[in-house]
Amino acid sequence: MTLLHRRIVYITFIIIFLIATPLIVLYTQGYRYNFQKGRVQKTGILKITSTPKKAEIWLNGIKFDSKETPAKIEYVLPGDYEIRLQKSGYYNWQKKLTVYENGTTFAENILLFKQVLPALISSTSPAAWFPSPDQRQLALASGTKLYLLEFNDGLLANLLDTIQEKISVYDLPTTTVRAQIMAWSPGGKKLLLSADDSNLKYYLVFDADSHKFQRIADNNYTALKWDQNNDNLLYAQYDAGLWQINISSGKISPALAIGTSTDYLIDGATIYYIQNGSLNISRGSNTNKLPLDGCDSCRIKEFKHGRLILLDTINQQLKFIDPTGNNKEIDAPAKAYSWLNNDVLLFYNDWEIYIFDLNKKEPELITRLGQPITAAFWHPQGRHIFFASDNKIKAIELDNRELRNILTLADNAAVKDLAINRSGKDLFFNGSYNGQNGIFKLNLQ
Repeated sequence: MTLLHRRIVYITFIIIFLIATPLIVLYTQGYRYNFQKGRVQKTGILKITSTPKKAEIWLNGIKFDSKETPAKIEYVLPGDYEIRLQKSGYYNWQKKLTVYENGTTFAENILLFKQVLPALISSTSPAAWFPSPDQRQLALASGTKLYLLEFNDGLLANLLDTIQEKISVYDLPTTTVRAQIMAWSPGGKKLLLSADDSNLKYYLVFDADSHKFQRIADNNYTALKWDQNNDNLLYAQYDAGLWQINISSGKISPALAIGTSTDYLIDGATIYYIQNGSLNISRGSNTNKLPLDGCDSCRIKEFKHGRLILLDTINQQLKFIDPTGNNKEIDAPAKAYSWLNNDVLLFYNDWEIYIFDLNKKEPELITRLGQPITAAFWHPQGRHIFFASDNKIKAIELDNRELRNILTLADNAAVKDLAINRSGKDLFFNGSYNGQNGIFKLNLQ
């Protein structure tokens, strides 16, 4: 080889090195050539996790053969991607998400729901049921019996999927013709029921631990309610005043002379009551009044996060009132509500579902429908809401990137009430399905 040839080869390798080295460095740093845009771009990362795991990942209709959830997909060119997760026996999940240069796009904690049909677990068909405050059991009354449906939702139940729910049946006292559940005590230890025999109306307290009934003697009591902080204290309106009933000792004592009131609530040393179009707040000898315009049928439901919550189911009105005046009073159209945690609740009317974070100023509209909503309830993780409308049970995902995913879980289901166990694995509803009446279970995961 001549000197000239050697120099040409030498210079060629130098040129290749000078060109290739920056390209290799750019490649290792995540840069790729985007043929659609005709330029080099910094790539992004797509991180996907799901429950259950090992779901197939599809991007823009192309399956990643080497990837299942959980997955971290690197060196993804910036752009919009139609992401679909598939797993046998489960509904698909799909959403369009954007991957950005030098960024990570998260599609995490995606819940895939099973494709199963509702199963009848009890032919009892109550008018309504009452979840306990800890969401571990449901109470319902039918005829002369009280039913407690206990969710097997602990560690053992999670390990052994064959464990079924336990339904306990208790006979009401022999003279009782019928009974209606009024409310759980705040700690979920006792149930208050209104009852009657052939001529007399009275009240019963059921102890969920001892499984015994206790009769409240005076049938002239009206508007019985639990103390908000004590499972052994009841209050009742009687003889133009409020009276305290101690369940343990049987002692009855006057609490406050309030005359005739529409409704009331006892929260420790504070008594709230509605009278003559005003909300009265009584602490000791001091009573303050707040006007309640257009809330004649309102009932005081609870005091939480510094706010009184009033609900008018007749006119579908929900009010949030801060007695201190530090927070804005909010009126919203609603017929029922349920809590996710101490700060966040959902409420709904016939046509709309809202979420309200009490740390924010206004509720957020989640969806508006053309058919009446009969029930709505949280998933325990707070990422989905289940609701019943148009004889269907649906789940709506709260991730509002692109559009909110809405999935139909059951059809031909006329639903009165919805509930879910604490793990989020099973959904329960009261009503009818495919011509059968009773209580049904829908296994979600």
